[in-house]
Amino acid sequence: MTITAKIPRTRTATDLLAAPPAGTLLADGDYTIQGRGAQSHGPPRWMAPLPTNEFVMFEQDHMQLLSTWQQLVLGMPHASNPINGYNYYLIKESDHKPEGPIIRWTRTWCRIPAAYDEFETFGYKYPALAGFFYDNVTSDQPVAQGLPEARVEITLPVPSRVHHEFFLTTSAIFGGTKTGPIYLSAGYIPVTQKTAWYFNIWKGLLVPADTICDGPDALPKPGPYLTSSTPNRTVYNGWCTNAANLLWDATPVPDVTTWQIWGTSKPLPGQPGNPPPQPDIADHGQLVAEDSRIQRWNGPIWERQTRYVLAK
Repeated sequence: MTITAKIPRTRTATDLLAAPPAGTLLADGDYTIQGRGAQSHGPPRWMAPLPTNEFVMFEQDHMQLLSTWQQLVLGMPHASNPINGYNYYLIKESDHKPEGPIIRWTRTWCRIPAAYDEFETFGYKYPALAGFFYDNVTSDQPVAQGLPEARVEITLPVPSRVHHEFFLTTSAIFGGTKTGPIYLSAGYIPVTQKTAWYFNIWKGLLVPADTICDGPDALPKPGPYLTSSTPNRTVYNGWCTNAANLLWDATPVPDVTTWQIWGTSKPLPGQPGNPPPQPDIADHGQLVAEDSRIQRWNGPIWERQTRYVLAK
């Protein structure tokens, strides 16, 4: 059906009193425009779907001739960006409501929400702490030192901080890449790994450990050898001190992937090896309690949740 006459949205008194020609189809707008310019119907309705109560999302009704309707790509930026200082992206198009040859539907737009934290109790397994160290690189026998400080692995119910972050996924046409910050798909969003402990062995391998201890960097003998854990007891004690003093103002410990680097090539027979460098103490004190979880939040926007606990 062809629209033969249109009434402008801003009408004068004369417009309202004038009778249109017989047989004219009246339309309050242009229902033939495709894409992002489809005729809006009513003002935007703003929403605050997160606990932060920020108005990060709005929806707006549109009307268009069914014959000219065109579906948009999720993640497409709004034509009026930036809006109130933020860029908004299409996250949903609703079902159609037919009204003769015209359809009415709702488009929902959202900006990438700011990260926020929530707190909840969590049962975390803390590592064992060795109460001794190897004090003689020519001997395999440990010398007991500081035994009162030793600890077996222990699971404690503790407060945890759950960090919520949000990421947009969309096609390369609208800026999606494999490296972000806007991604081609959720499969490219990085996962934050759980804080873990390792022993360094002679052949350039790191093996998981459940005990944190100090010790020599290497023993002068061929084959696998025992050494200090990564992190060692000195570093971990520093993290615990920061956590006790700074609480949640302490920063997260370095990413575990930075520990998984072998310092140099494997040593010659009879020579000490070079394990990876120890992470720093700085103001770190929060441990990543479990691998982060990535899940769909709304349409093309995905959420990454990472849980932290304080070192102790």
